[in-house]
Amino acid sequence: MIRDIPYLFGPLGYAAPIDCVPSGQVTAARASSDFNSVYGFRNVQRGGYAPREWVVTLTPWSTPGVASLLQAAAQGLLGDVWLWDLAGMRTNMLPPASTAGVSGTAIAVGSLPPLRPVTAGQVTKVPLRSGRNYSLTGYTTAASGTVLGTTKLGAASAVNFTAPAGSGSRQFTVALAPGSDLVLTLTVSSAVVTGLRLVEAVTGTTFADSLPWVAGQASPCKVSVVDPDAELHGWSSSGAPLADYTVTLREVGTPGVV
Repeated sequence: MIRDIPYLFGPLGYAAPIDCVPSGQVTAARASSDFNSVYGFRNVQRGGYAPREWVVTLTPWSTPGVASLLQAAAQGLLGDVWLWDLAGMRTNMLPPASTAGVSGTAIAVGSLPPLRPVTAGQVTKVPLRSGRNYSLTGYTTAASGTVLGTTKLGAASAVNFTAPAGSGSRQFTVALAPGSDLVLTLTVSSAVVTGLRLVEAVTGTTFADSLPWVAGQASPCKVSVVDPDAELHGWSSSGAPLADYTVTLREVGTPGVV
């Protein structure tokens, strides 16, 4: 059985596991401001996205090799680097704004409250891993057979996905199985699509759940690495130093853009 490692890290095409304890602290910081009017009403302005920060504790009493990739990234030696948070990848890999819209006629999404459609022409890019199975789902009220959009794996030709048979709000499913590490380009051309969800299988074609929709987690995402902190404990039998490392990774860039 494959051991679940909560985080993978590296440049695109090189997703190396972070040897860490199986838990970590994740915080989100959404910019906001508020003011009270002279009439006593409060007004709040909120940012459109809440960038996250991960504080990860590496496996205790580790040799420097465990932190070397992270240290190299912190020093700017690897260029753009990404964090694959497996919890987010099994929940919904898409950015929140790519899963549902804020205007238009709401569409039923299973047993959940109706969601408004995404903007027609929306393009989202998501890195996928080789040899993994992915499931893209969403809801539409378009007529059966209507082209809803396209999926494009790397440099391959774009492939249409269409509305399923039936009427009213229905769920559609697109299976994806990339043969190499590549970037998925998801384009939505219909104005009546919402509740988009992209998930990576836990193993084979087994997915973590069958929920109709979960808010987007934007995973993987581009990060900036803060130089790891270390607490030296001693020396290994080979003479290598043994230490406890803690590293902070801060989300940067625009979700859905590669």
